[in-house]
Amino acid sequence: MTLIMGVMGIINLAHGQLMMLAMYVTLVLNTMGIDPYVSLFVAMPLLFLLGVAIQKFLLNPLIRVETILPENQVLMTVGIGMVLTEIARFTFSSDYKYITTDYSNRTFAIGNISFSVALTIAFGIALVFTAAMFWFLLKTDLGRSIRATAQDKDAATLMGVNTARITVITFGIGSALVAAAGCLLAPVYYYYWMLQR
Repeated sequence: MTLIMGVMGIINLAHGQLMMLAMYVTLVLNTMGIDPYVSLFVAMPLLFLLGVAIQKFLLNPLIRVETILPENQVLMTVGIGMVLTEIARFTFSSDYKYITTDYSNRTFAIGNISFSVALTIAFGIALVFTAAMFWFLLKTDLGRSIRATAQDKDAATLMGVNTARITVITFGIGSALVAAAGCLLAPVYYYYWMLQR
């Protein structure tokens, strides 16, 4: 969410619904026998493509238009979130959904402190993603372009950075990362709360 806000200058209010969508992708894959953490390799690319499509076809046209209300992109993300919520409600209904794995309720102890196995695995994977994201933003040309666009969009454009392309890619990356969060939390939480009005 911070990545998207830094580059685009708007808050993506559909971020939670994108995570919900990733959790439902995880649920569907789990019914096919795929572990929730393995479903990262499916949910992240799917949400990346969805994020790219949302940015390219729904948000970028609003960014280009001069209007009295510059927050039109934010309002669009609210609308996108509502559409995703209703699609999920229609497809999966509003009753409780959950994923049960061998390790969902398992714990281990270090001294007198007990730890959830599922949350510990999620924490480890999240650390790997955080380190990978830092490396990507600091060491790659695309990462430097993203940081330049976030710091000063006009200066980045003058330096030859295709800022329109960067915003599309950044929204896709942000969507893929929230998909990772959805997959990591899927074995731990019920889904019902994300579909309540």
